[in-house]
Amino acid sequence: MKITFNHFIQGVFVAIGLFIQPLVAQPLDSSRSEIESFDEVLISANRLGGQRRWALGQIESIDYKKITAVQAPTTADLLSQTGLVYVQKSQVGGGSPVMRGFEASRVLLVLDGIRINNATFRAGHLQDLVTIDPQALGGVELYFGSGSTLYGSDALGGVVYLKSRSLAFQEEAQIRGNASARYSSAFGSMVYSSGLSFSNDRWSFLGQFSRSNFGDLKTGSSRSYTDVEGFGMRPWYVGQTNAADELVWNEDPTRLVGSGYQQGDALAKLNYRAGRHVVGALISASASSAIPRFDRLNQFSLTQAGEVKPKFAEWNYQPQNRSLAALSWRSFGSEAAARQGVQPIQQATVAIQNFEVGRYSRRFGADWGQTQLDKVRQLTLNFDRHAQLGSWKFQYGAEAVANDVQSSAFQTNSWTGEQKSSKDTRYADSFATTFSAALYGQLNKMLFEQTLFQVGARLTHYQAQAAFTQGNFWGLDYGTADVNTTAPVFNLGLNHELKENWHAKVSVNSALRNPNLDDLTKLFESQPGEKYIMPNTALGNESSQTIDVSIHGIQSGLWQVEAGVYHTRIKGLLIDQPVQPVGWNLPIMVVYRGLLTPVYQMTNAAQGWVNGAYASFKRVVFDGKIGFFRSLSVDAKVALTKGQYQRSDSALWEPLDHIPPTYGSFGMKTRLPWGTLEYYALFQGSKKAEDYSNSGEDNVGSTPDGTYNPSWMTHNLRWVTAISSNWNCVINLENISDLQYRTFASGVSAPGRNLSLMLQYRF
Repeated sequence: MKITFNHFIQGVFVAIGLFIQPLVAQPLDSSRSEIESFDEVLISANRLGGQRRWALGQIESIDYKKITAVQAPTTADLLSQTGLVYVQKSQVGGGSPVMRGFEASRVLLVLDGIRINNATFRAGHLQDLVTIDPQALGGVELYFGSGSTLYGSDALGGVVYLKSRSLAFQEEAQIRGNASARYSSAFGSMVYSSGLSFSNDRWSFLGQFSRSNFGDLKTGSSRSYTDVEGFGMRPWYVGQTNAADELVWNEDPTRLVGSGYQQGDALAKLNYRAGRHVVGALISASASSAIPRFDRLNQFSLTQAGEVKPKFAEWNYQPQNRSLAALSWRSFGSEAAARQGVQPIQQATVAIQNFEVGRYSRRFGADWGQTQLDKVRQLTLNFDRHAQLGSWKFQYGAEAVANDVQSSAFQTNSWTGEQKSSKDTRYADSFATTFSAALYGQLNKMLFEQTLFQVGARLTHYQAQAAFTQGNFWGLDYGTADVNTTAPVFNLGLNHELKENWHAKVSVNSALRNPNLDDLTKLFESQPGEKYIMPNTALGNESSQTIDVSIHGIQSGLWQVEAGVYHTRIKGLLIDQPVQPVGWNLPIMVVYRGLLTPVYQMTNAAQGWVNGAYASFKRVVFDGKIGFFRSLSVDAKVALTKGQYQRSDSALWEPLDHIPPTYGSFGMKTRLPWGTLEYYALFQGSKKAEDYSNSGEDNVGSTPDGTYNPSWMTHNLRWVTAISSNWNCVINLENISDLQYRTFASGVSAPGRNLSLMLQYRF
């Protein structure tokens, strides 16, 4: 459906109609939040909270004010604006964060202390981050580097810690609400969001609901990124007439027809305080329509008659649904601390999550399409506690995680709707489960009143079991997968205060990733006709060791500097290898969906390394007066990453996948009488084809001419203003030059010039 301005205005008033007259005004723009956030309390560096300057790792924080001002379509798009997280996209409804050269199952997603990663998170590109509504977030913390001591498996590249919005308890009862509508021209999209909260001295409640309608993406028209004719555009799309597929000419090739989707999100929190103890409940849910896999829809094949036709008529992720329900208990040092909800002494959380995602694909001209449906139930239990042991601060805890995966498959006749069962499941079709249990402890001690010494360790026991039925798709006996491992990780570091608010840091950390069911039992057409992944039921852990050296300083509360370097060694790296029986020179070949395809398996057959450097600078000028130079702030970030791996049977070092070129951001912001005006630029360097991984995960074929990914920079403006005590407005003009470009490893081009307008009513 085409979104018009009238739809936008109607949506605003529908949202406003949900609420009553203003009770409490909350202007969007506050004066000194940037300065105060220089040393905010962070959760990601210490599961129970701690000051940023004493954290040993590299951390980037996005507060609620920034989230509201950015008005990102998805949480993945929000992270991409940090300048320190790289985000890959294969479709509009996607966004896979890259941290220090690690991606997907090697980056841990956490919501309010609850692990989101489940047993089916793949090592390629993931879109699960878009199931977290940015409108429901009160902040995001990005912990770069190994986070396995505190957070367990998968945190090789870092932890994305998502904090839902929360409320402090109030002596007097307060009711607050919000309603907003956001229009975006590049997507022709509308996002409606509304929320209601209540708090008194004993109870607090928050409910937030969003509805997103993303139309077809319109990419840029400026060709300064590349002069390759037609790159990034969609001159045709597949339509159906008289029960047959046909190519339809696209009158506007910059409009990527067939890329849009819809999504709904909800979050509710209820807390009860009894003295210094708080009991809470959390419910979070996300549901989407079918999400087109745009990179697959843009693939071509050569027919026997010599015609070039699209490989797929349809390829989409079926409705991607996620739900979470959790109960928590937190104990604080005092009633005052409990009212504010900051830094509990101990806490326990039990959560259940359900994930459902399907994949539907149909070849061009084929009558039957294939659906693979996976349902995951994940149970988690966490306990964390602080204690004082003489002059030592001791933190310890436990975690248990259980996964149950049900995989099924069926075929559907696109024209008649007839269905029939299929054994072509993505994972083991009999049963598939995982279980892990872990204990961790971490000690902190101040040496000479200016040096923090930290040492910690975690021990994790992990089991994975799965089996295929005798009637599996290939008619082969895979047997069962049975993994049983126990592995330790550790962290050791020093944080020395050179002078007030200036800290030098050095740390050594290890991390691990247990092989999950995606690694062990996946049947997957990685590259049509070129690579088919079959199960390998005997895999071990991936592990890494990282050395971090950095400096972090805050001068006079007005500017902040952070810079560092790191080196990571990876052992037991999982890579796909061709299956070659003993004495064979060629891999096994199978016919899959009409194509003769080599068979591969995942193996722990490589080691690797990642080196990197990063720097950020932020300056805030505030003298109590409003004017362009009186309140000018500057924010700049840059990250450089290099990585290689070596197969166990080779002396050759090859490029590691998921390693982006140099990237970063630069911005300036000033407060004026009529609001806050911000200019910012996002940029990426170039990368040559010979520096791409040969695994195919970097999608070198999605570059303009297959030889390199050109550099790019976008220029953007943002205006934030409080129209009144209750009305706020945010206007973003993104990619002002209408550049047609594609981020590294992405299979879909980025939005062109985009005007977004957000109106928000708060009481």
